Amino acid sequence: MPSLPANEPQSLETLLEKSRTLLNQDAGAALSLAQEAVSLAHSTGHPHLHAKALRIRAMAQGSIGNITAAQSDFQAALSLAQQSQDFLLVSQCLHGKAVALKHQSAYSEAIANMESAVQILREIKNDQGLQNSLNALAAFHGSLSNYGEAIACLTEALELAPESSRERAHILSNIAMVYLECGQSTEAIRYFEESLAPDEATASATYRCNTLISYASALKNAGRSAEAVVAAQRAMTIALSQQNKSLEAAALVALGCSQIDKEQAELTLRAAQQFTDEIGQPEPQLTAYQALGNFLVQQNQADEGCRWLRQALSQAEAHNRLFIQSEIHQQLSRGYELQGSLSKALAHYQTFHKLYAQFHQESAQHRLQNQLAQLEVERVRRETESLRQQVLEDPLTQLYNRRYLTQFLESELARARRYELPLSVILIDIDDFKQVNDQHSHRIGDLVLLSFANLLRQSSRTSDVLVRQSGDEFVIITPETPLPDAKLLAERLRQTIAAHRWDSLVPGLTLTVSIGVADLLSNEDILDHADKRLYMAKRAGKNQVMA
Repeated sequence: MPSLPANEPQSLETLLEKSRTLLNQDAGAALSLAQEAVSLAHSTGHPHLHAKALRIRAMAQGSIGNITAAQSDFQAALSLAQQSQDFLLVSQCLHGKAVALKHQSAYSEAIANMESAVQILREIKNDQGLQNSLNALAAFHGSLSNYGEAIACLTEALELAPESSRERAHILSNIAMVYLECGQSTEAIRYFEESLAPDEATASATYRCNTLISYASALKNAGRSAEAVVAAQRAMTIALSQQNKSLEAAALVALGCSQIDKEQAELTLRAAQQFTDEIGQPEPQLTAYQALGNFLVQQNQADEGCRWLRQALSQAEAHNRLFIQSEIHQQLSRGYELQGSLSKALAHYQTFHKLYAQFHQESAQHRLQNQLAQLEVERVRRETESLRQQVLEDPLTQLYNRRYLTQFLESELARARRYELPLSVILIDIDDFKQVNDQHSHRIGDLVLLSFANLLRQSSRTSDVLVRQSGDEFVIITPETPLPDAKLLAERLRQTIAAHRWDSLVPGLTLTVSIGVADLLSNEDILDHADKRLYMAKRAGKNQVMA
């Protein structure tokens, strides 16, 4: 390793410390100092210090919204940290790279990098770093609706956190966020209040402010608007005391969304929009534009609401925020429908459906990589099973469950009738599945169901919605698909199941399915109609499709 003049390491460390200190106050100034540190470190040829400087510059790039540059710097820092065998720094670079990837909606790659960081931190027994990375990993899983995995990460982090500590408060807040995102406002409020209980002096001001903003949202969802306004005002007080303009903008949006009086809510959201334009930071602008646009659409001011939503969409597309893009397309669909522009409404709804399916598919692909191993982890399964059911997902196959089927099919039927679109349903039953459990054990039966769900995913299109309706009965909803096309899809699936090497699970095992297909043109309930066709397939000898 090259030697350094005595004053250079100290000068570098000073620059890096100053840059770190400025990150939450003035990201532009932090970036300038970090760039100076990178240049100095590069000139010395010292890989360890160069890696540290690149990491700080990457953090500063991320703070100003330059995610591509941040990811590049984190990758370069990671390579240098690996050369110098500083495992803590390696984990920190993996953590930062994962966050950058998450902002680019590369969720599977982000999760893989964060899991590598977690493994290193376990091996070097760095509990503080492990807590931080587990928290971040939980957030990634939450973004993909992997709520069971998120809770497992947070449970492990909570075991590492001392009682009545800042870290414990942060973890409790993140658990509350999981409940908030899956619609369990009462549970979310309970965890938010527990996380806010420690004395003000012991909590990170930034984290406390963000927690109050989310707490306000939970209170609003629970119909406690007056309390939501108080929480948002508390968040605003903290943001002003910290002179943190990003937090101030977020608190303004939360306040506007919480207010009962519509005129006051509109004034507050317009103030938030103007403030974000003044500070010029992309993330707050996106949040403010979307909140204002959605509010105006809800107040039947669809023309102006759609204008703000289009601006929000441009921001989301510029920063590759896939899930937020899908939300905005759905909101624009509602806005154009109110305007009577049905063709535009339909186009945005179709884009929403496509993006949502793409987003959910990445989640499913990541889950499949670990599914069989996770099946044996009984502790995690017990802890997450109830929550999975609450968030409309079957805990074993991680397809949607009957509860989701009822909700989604109702809205999809209404949409298809309004726009005169085709819609078909495929009802699938595994032939003689009870014999698999009876002859080979329920464990083999579970593995069969996992493999079956995997084949469903591989044989379906991204626009199809897959549901495990009951033990061995599955449903595929196929939007914008006429009956002949759905029947072809069902026949291909039947052949795939029959040809699959089920004997890889247990010698001699074979499997077939019977399938009923129905479309919207029938006067009967579409599921009842598909069920009758399924019964005909069974009566006709099984292993066939009836439509």
